[in-house]
Amino acid sequence: MLSTSTSFPACHRHSRLIALALLLPFMAKADLKISVVTAQNGSQVTADFMVSNFDDIVSMQFPVVWNPTELAFVSVTDFNLPGGSTMVNFGQTAVDEGSLRLSWNEPTGLSGVALPNCSPIFRITFNSINGNVPPILVDFGDPAMVVEVYTFQWQELTVAQTSDCENLSQIAGKLFQDENGNCIKDEGEASLKDWVVKIERDGANEFYCPADDDGNYFFNSPSGHYDITLVVPEGEDWSSCQTSFSIGLDENTVIEQHIGATLATGVSNANDLTINGLAISLAPNPVSSNQFARLTLNADSEKALTIQALSATGELLAQWEQKLSAGDSSLDIPVRFPKGLHLLKLIDERGVSTTLKLVVN
Repeated sequence: MLSTSTSFPACHRHSRLIALALLLPFMAKADLKISVVTAQNGSQVTADFMVSNFDDIVSMQFPVVWNPTELAFVSVTDFNLPGGSTMVNFGQTAVDEGSLRLSWNEPTGLSGVALPNCSPIFRITFNSINGNVPPILVDFGDPAMVVEVYTFQWQELTVAQTSDCENLSQIAGKLFQDENGNCIKDEGEASLKDWVVKIERDGANEFYCPADDDGNYFFNSPSGHYDITLVVPEGEDWSSCQTSFSIGLDENTVIEQHIGATLATGVSNANDLTINGLAISLAPNPVSSNQFARLTLNADSEKALTIQALSATGELLAQWEQKLSAGDSSLDIPVRFPKGLHLLKLIDERGVSTTLKLVVN
């Protein structure tokens, strides 16, 4: 469980305090504005915290409150301040009572941070208990934690919660396993839950947006130019169907951008092979048009397979579903494909696939 720091900004900045002490009473205070933009997807509610007038900031802390009889805290993610989650401290000891406390310090201590207006800095996810979305507030009246925001010049700013960023545009889409490699979300293709997209705004600011259990992601933001890339999990042989997606986002618009990923697999020249407890034999191969090619399969346990016939360029020609018991089974594939090279792709329940060449004479 994280604890909340209530310390002042880092000690190396204290040397500025004496020099600026005489100036501070004459420096006009400015508001740091925070907008809480909520969205609901079924029972899930997300609250994006967006800042305006975020200029030369080095430190801030404030509590967030909500009605715990209507919203149940799930997580806090999408840390878009410098330092990421390592420099953002969220005190979660009171989330069951509807309170979360934030503390952040700029990690390098060398300069303040400036963000474009309506930049999201983190997201809180809730479950709606009764279907409602009550207000989610920055709490200015909590006596246990003072609201503090400091600039690099050691100026303390006031904080105001506003609705300035409510009328934003949105990028939304689904992350999915692109089984046939066509970059289109086809029926039956599995979602990639908890995967992450990186969204870069105007070539300057990077944000990370996770998908939910159904592979859906959404990102509220003002107009601008955005580049979107899929973050592939480390150590896994996946590739996005497209390296990046470039989007020009106008005001008050919603743009859908689905992103598919495939498991990298080789194509076997063999007619007999064994992969992941499944022995596969294909005969005859080559095969004459309008004849049958037989897949003989020997599984070490029950399995569910999706079998696809593809053209040499990856166009889906036919698809079958096959339930396998432990032991031997077979499937006759009617060859109604044009003459030439084709691919026969077998995909198991985990999405792991193997591909054989099928030659039609």
